[in-house]
Amino acid sequence: RREDERRKQVLDLVIRVRPRLKSILSTAQLKRLKQIELQCQGPRALLRPDVQALMLLAKPQIEAIAAEVTSTNNAVRDAWKQIQEKGRPRAAVQKQIDGIRSAESRKILRHLNGNQRSRWKSLIGRPAALSTFGQGLRYKAPEFAAGMTWINSSPVTMKSLRGKVVILHFYAFG
Repeated sequence: RREDERRKQVLDLVIRVRPRLKSILSTAQLKRLKQIELQCQGPRALLRPDVQALMLLAKPQIEAIAAEVTSTNNAVRDAWKQIQEKGRPRAAVQKQIDGIRSAESRKILRHLNGNQRSRWKSLIGRPAALSTFGQGLRYKAPEFAAGMTWINSSPVTMKSLRGKVVILHFYAFG
């Protein structure tokens, strides 16, 4: 149920964001973004109504795919319980979970016929280096407001703190 709620929230977000993206991206960029989106979601994307329509999935196929996802979710939940109940090492459990999820993809794709497999490959496009997404992102702290009162220190700037470990303690008076 939580998975269904999450899927619906993501779909609602995509529906709200997509019109804005259409005004920013070229047709080719928008197509590639959709391919990467499907790659990130993996074969679970076949549970999205828009993807089901494109893939011409029959109701029994959709039900079988949903059952595979439920089975995977249960297996993953049981694996995490092994950490809590049996003290199994987290790395070993994560490896087991990776195997479960990989098997899920293969099982889901088995429910597609040859034409649907070809259509799926076309929808996801050439593989993207998903493991590199998000690497190199940096977030910059905002500069301190001018004219602040400093206690136990002369005024500093973010530039002067660069490369240092800093603890800030803010008080609210009033």
